[in-house]
Amino acid sequence: MAEILVLAEHDADGGVKKVTLELLTAARRLGEPAAVWAGPGAEAAQERLAEYGAFRVYVADSPALTEYVAAPVAGTGEGKEIAGRLAIKTNSGILTDVIDLTAGDSRPVGTHANFGGAITVHATVRKGTPIVALLAKVTERAPAQKRRPPGPDRGPDRGLRWARYRVAGRLLYHRAAR
Repeated sequence: MAEILVLAEHDADGGVKKVTLELLTAARRLGEPAAVWAGPGAEAAQERLAEYGAFRVYVADSPALTEYVAAPVAGTGEGKEIAGRLAIKTNSGILTDVIDLTAGDSRPVGTHANFGGAITVHATVRKGTPIVALLAKVTERAPAQKRRPPGPDRGPDRGLRWARYRVAGRLLYHRAAR
Protein backbone atom coordinates (compact mmCIF):
# COMPACT_ATOMS: atom_id res chain seq x y z
CA MET A 1 0.00 0.00 0.00
CA ALA A 2 1.05 3.58 -0.56
CA GLU A 3 2.21 5.73 2.34
CA ILE A 4 -0.05 8.76 2.84
CA LEU A 5 1.51 11.70 4.71
CA VAL A 6 -0.68 13.59 7.18
CA LEU A 7 0.60 16.81 8.74
CA ALA A 8 -0.31 16.47 12.41
CA GLU A 9 -2.01 19.48 13.95
CA HIS A 10 -1.33 19.71 17.68
CA ASP A 11 -1.41 22.19 20.53
CA ALA A 12 1.60 23.45 22.47
CA ASP A 13 1.18 20.72 25.10
CA GLY A 14 1.44 17.96 22.47
CA GLY A 15 -2.27 17.16 22.37
CA VAL A 16 -3.43 15.90 18.99
CA LYS A 17 -6.16 18.05 17.45
CA LYS A 18 -9.37 16.39 16.27
CA VAL A 19 -8.77 17.41 12.66
CA THR A 20 -5.61 15.26 12.62
CA LEU A 21 -7.63 12.22 13.70
CA GLU A 22 -10.11 12.94 10.91
CA LEU A 23 -7.27 13.24 8.39
CA LEU A 24 -5.77 9.93 9.55
CA THR A 25 -9.18 8.26 9.17
CA ALA A 26 -9.53 9.58 5.61
CA ALA A 27 -5.91 8.67 4.77
CA ARG A 28 -6.56 5.03 5.75
CA ARG A 29 -8.94 4.81 2.77
CA LEU A 30 -6.04 5.63 0.45
CA GLY A 31 -3.17 3.65 1.99
CA GLU A 32 -1.03 3.51 5.11
CA PRO A 33 -1.16 6.83 6.99
CA ALA A 34 2.09 8.33 8.26
CA ALA A 35 1.92 11.38 10.52
CA VAL A 36 4.41 14.23 10.14
CA TRP A 37 4.94 15.93 13.52
CA ALA A 38 6.68 19.31 13.70
CA GLY A 39 7.86 20.36 17.14
CA PRO A 40 8.11 18.72 20.54
CA GLY A 41 5.59 16.37 22.09
CA ALA A 42 5.50 13.54 19.56
CA GLU A 43 6.38 10.88 22.12
CA ALA A 44 3.27 11.67 24.17
CA ALA A 45 1.05 11.58 21.07
CA GLN A 46 2.30 8.40 19.39
CA GLU A 47 -0.32 6.08 20.94
CA ARG A 48 -3.17 8.43 20.00
CA LEU A 49 -1.88 8.70 16.43
CA ALA A 50 -1.50 4.91 16.18
CA GLU A 51 -5.03 4.44 17.53
CA TYR A 52 -6.31 6.29 14.45
CA GLY A 53 -4.08 4.38 12.03
CA ALA A 54 -0.73 6.16 11.88
CA PHE A 55 1.65 3.49 10.60
CA ARG A 56 4.65 5.78 11.14
CA VAL A 57 5.31 9.13 12.78
CA TYR A 58 8.02 11.32 11.25
CA VAL A 59 9.31 13.90 13.70
CA ALA A 60 11.05 17.23 13.10
CA ASP A 61 11.76 18.46 16.64
CA SER A 62 15.40 19.50 16.57
CA PRO A 63 16.23 22.66 18.52
CA ALA A 64 17.99 23.76 15.33
CA LEU A 65 14.56 24.41 13.80
CA THR A 66 14.11 27.35 16.18
CA GLU A 67 17.44 29.02 15.38
CA TYR A 68 16.51 30.64 12.06
CA VAL A 69 17.06 34.36 11.56
CA ALA A 70 14.20 34.75 9.05
CA ALA A 71 11.90 32.71 6.84
CA PRO A 72 11.52 34.41 3.45
CA VAL A 73 8.69 33.30 1.18
CA ALA A 74 7.52 34.43 -2.25
CA GLY A 75 5.26 37.48 -2.17
CA THR A 76 2.68 35.77 -4.38
CA GLY A 77 -0.90 35.10 -3.33
CA GLU A 78 -0.03 31.54 -2.35
CA GLY A 79 3.19 32.62 -0.61
CA LYS A 80 1.38 35.25 1.47
CA GLU A 81 -1.24 32.71 2.49
CA ILE A 82 1.47 30.30 3.60
CA ALA A 83 3.35 33.13 5.36
CA GLY A 84 0.25 34.14 7.29
CA ARG A 85 -0.46 30.61 8.41
CA LEU A 86 3.19 30.02 9.32
CA ALA A 87 3.30 33.23 11.35
CA ILE A 88 0.21 32.17 13.31
CA LYS A 89 1.48 28.62 13.84
CA THR A 90 4.91 29.76 15.04
CA ASN A 91 3.61 32.79 16.97
CA SER A 92 5.87 35.05 14.89
CA GLY A 93 5.59 38.40 13.17
CA ILE A 94 5.12 38.83 9.42
CA LEU A 95 6.18 41.40 6.84
CA THR A 96 4.38 41.35 3.48
CA ASP A 97 5.01 43.12 0.16
CA VAL A 98 8.68 43.60 1.04
CA ILE A 99 10.85 45.00 -1.77
CA ASP A 100 14.23 44.69 -0.04
CA LEU A 101 15.60 42.73 2.90
CA THR A 102 18.70 43.78 4.83
CA ALA A 103 20.41 42.76 8.04
CA GLY A 104 19.59 45.05 10.97
CA ASP A 105 21.31 45.27 14.34
CA SER A 106 19.59 42.21 15.74
CA ARG A 107 16.83 41.39 13.24
CA PRO A 108 16.26 41.57 9.47
CA VAL A 109 14.80 44.83 8.18
CA GLY A 110 12.21 44.79 5.40
CA THR A 111 11.69 47.76 3.06
CA HIS A 112 8.19 48.57 1.82
CA ALA A 113 7.31 50.96 -1.02
CA ASN A 114 4.20 53.05 -0.44
CA PHE A 115 2.34 55.39 -2.79
CA GLY A 116 4.00 54.02 -5.90
CA GLY A 117 7.47 54.20 -4.37
CA ALA A 118 7.20 57.86 -3.29
CA ILE A 119 7.61 56.79 0.32
CA THR A 120 9.69 53.89 1.60
CA VAL A 121 9.18 52.40 5.04
CA HIS A 122 11.59 50.17 6.95
CA ALA A 123 10.02 47.60 9.26
CA THR A 124 11.15 44.78 11.49
CA VAL A 125 9.43 42.04 13.44
CA ARG A 126 9.56 42.14 17.23
CA LYS A 127 8.36 38.63 18.04
CA GLY A 128 9.46 35.16 16.93
CA THR A 129 11.14 34.29 13.66
CA PRO A 130 10.40 36.99 11.06
CA ILE A 131 8.28 35.62 8.22
CA VAL A 132 8.99 37.82 5.18
CA ALA A 133 6.94 37.78 1.95
CA LEU A 134 9.34 39.26 -0.62
CA LEU A 135 7.78 40.54 -3.84
CA ALA A 136 8.92 38.99 -7.11
CA LYS A 137 11.09 40.87 -9.63
CA VAL A 138 12.45 43.36 -7.09
CA THR A 139 15.68 41.57 -6.16
CA GLU A 140 18.35 41.07 -8.79
CA ARG A 141 19.18 37.37 -9.05
CA ALA A 142 22.85 36.50 -8.55
CA PRO A 143 24.37 33.02 -8.38
CA ALA A 144 26.14 32.10 -5.16
CA GLN A 145 29.85 31.36 -5.02
CA LYS A 146 30.59 27.81 -6.12
CA ARG A 147 30.80 25.25 -3.35
CA ARG A 148 30.23 21.56 -2.90
CA PRO A 149 26.56 20.62 -2.80
CA PRO A 150 25.40 19.26 0.55
CA GLY A 151 25.22 15.51 0.85
CA PRO A 152 24.54 12.87 3.46
CA ASP A 153 28.02 13.32 4.97
CA ARG A 154 28.35 17.08 4.72
CA GLY A 155 26.32 20.23 4.91
CA PRO A 156 25.49 22.74 7.59
CA ASP A 157 25.43 21.07 10.99
CA ARG A 158 22.48 22.59 12.82
CA GLY A 159 21.56 19.37 14.55
CA LEU A 160 20.34 17.97 11.22
CA ARG A 161 22.58 16.15 8.78
CA TRP A 162 20.69 16.42 5.49
CA ALA A 163 17.75 18.37 4.05
CA ARG A 164 15.43 15.37 3.95
CA TYR A 165 15.72 15.04 7.73
CA ARG A 166 14.28 18.49 8.17
CA VAL A 167 10.97 17.08 7.00
CA ALA A 168 11.20 13.44 7.93
CA GLY A 169 13.20 13.78 11.13
CA ARG A 170 13.54 10.41 12.78
CA LEU A 171 11.33 7.37 12.87
CA LEU A 172 9.53 7.51 16.18
CA TYR A 173 6.88 4.85 15.90
CA HIS A 174 6.38 1.95 13.53
CA ARG A 175 3.48 -0.45 13.84
CA ALA A 176 4.00 -3.90 12.34
CA ALA A 177 1.91 -4.63 9.25
CA ARG A 178 -0.88 -7.13 9.69
